[in-house]
Amino acid sequence: MKKFSLEALYRIIEKRITSKNKDSYSYKLFRNPKLLNKKILEEARELTKTKNKKQAIWKASDLLYFMLVFLVKRNIEINDILGKLKQRNKKLIKAQKYKLSVKKRLGEGKCQLKQ
Repeated sequence: MKKFSLEALYRIIEKRITSKNKDSYSYKLFRNPKLLNKKILEEARELTKTKNKKQAIWKASDLLYFMLVFLVKRNIEINDILGKLKQRNKKLIKAQKYKLSVKKRLGEGKCQLKQ
């Protein structure tokens, strides 16, 4: 059995959409942008209102599914997203190092990064 991942789910959704199976919920969402947008907004809103971890996992799973359908529709790969996050992280680390360097040069005693 293959290991399950967001990438694997992305490929499953992609196959269901390209098969144009009218019984597929992924295909229905792909063909109906208003419904897809509504579901993304609805699940995001519901996620913010969860009361416990179990509910949050359930709603986050729903939201991730709808987001993946959106990404497939836009031909955006998971690695495109991961690449952007990696790029942002590098910029953040560089900015934090710069702040630390400036504090040292100004002689502000203990150097701690503000978060």
